[in-house]
Amino acid sequence: MIAEKDAEGRSPVPAYYRSRIYIDLSDAGRFEEEYERLVRWVYDQPLYVKPPRGKKPAFLSETPGARVGNRPAMKRALEQLRDGKPTASASLEDYLSSVAADFEGLRITKEHGAEFDDQVIQSIESFLPTRDDLLAVIQTVARYQTSDENLQKIHRFFEELLKYYAPPPTVMQWTDTDFDNFVFITYELFLHTVAIFIDAERFGQAQSLIATDFYVGQNRRFGNESMVASNVIDGQLKSLEWRNSRLKLRRESVQADLLRERCKSAAIRFESLAQADIVLYLHFKRRPDSWWYPQTAVYLGMSYAALPVFARANSKKYFDRLRVLLGFDTADQMREWVREMESGNALPKSGFDRLPLGRQARCRGLSMQPYRQHHSTLPLDRCCGW
Repeated sequence: MIAEKDAEGRSPVPAYYRSRIYIDLSDAGRFEEEYERLVRWVYDQPLYVKPPRGKKPAFLSETPGARVGNRPAMKRALEQLRDGKPTASASLEDYLSSVAADFEGLRITKEHGAEFDDQVIQSIESFLPTRDDLLAVIQTVARYQTSDENLQKIHRFFEELLKYYAPPPTVMQWTDTDFDNFVFITYELFLHTVAIFIDAERFGQAQSLIATDFYVGQNRRFGNESMVASNVIDGQLKSLEWRNSRLKLRRESVQADLLRERCKSAAIRFESLAQADIVLYLHFKRRPDSWWYPQTAVYLGMSYAALPVFARANSKKYFDRLRVLLGFDTADQMREWVREMESGNALPKSGFDRLPLGRQARCRGLSMQPYRQHHSTLPLDRCCGW
């Protein structure tokens, strides 16, 4: 506290105190204000109270290595894509390449005494923050810059991820289950990506991503075929089937359970994921020697409402835009194909139930319970609002 100053207006304090904050009672014009400060200091009642600390950001709780890829590159890509910068495509490639390069760090080393399916689940869960980063970038592409160049960057990204479906060249002994974490992560990312483009009504871009083959070089997982269709992404995870049996979970599909549960932290609704899954099934069913099983379909029960993209297809104007994705010239042509599928008993089967596509009925209400728990079959026609 300072009560007076010298003739030159300086406070008469020792040199080592001159940098300190003090209460100045020497100025009559500010005496009341400074006196209040003094009283508040004495009784520990400051005028300005420090606000309480907010909730700790999630990234501070992450374990080391939880995120894959260069986060500054991710933020740069987001900013440039939103702002329409000419370098946005290059920034997108930089970020996606950094994620693909870091994938090797997710490779599972089998631990003695540990259940492998537990390790697969742990690896999948550890990738969740990176998955959400990637989906944010892809959503930004779908919203702001759906150029052919950017779509190609995303396609090349999945090409890179497919390399992890097989062992490195130096590994001679392996089984398909060794890479189940890579398979699930890539499958989930691809399904979300297709869902994002469909939700944004970028039907041409979604169709291009589905229909364009991937170059995988000499990949032992794919019989050393250089080019493979995107349905190879839909791998069956035997480690999760074993988990279902080992833990006596009695689930129709642990893979579908994981997909649904992980939608709770994503911007993409499970409904959109299931919609993309059915589109992929319809696409590959019409190609010779191709297959895509709609894993998420186990949650589309008898009372499930028509999925948005199919419900809107009742409008001819909307169907004309949608048909590039579905591959049918008219809605009648699509219905006739479905009827032939049903009459030929060529529909996917789950347990004792097949998926009846041809029922001419529209669903009411919404059920998110596995359909076998209701002892019913899955009417994809109802999902489509036919």
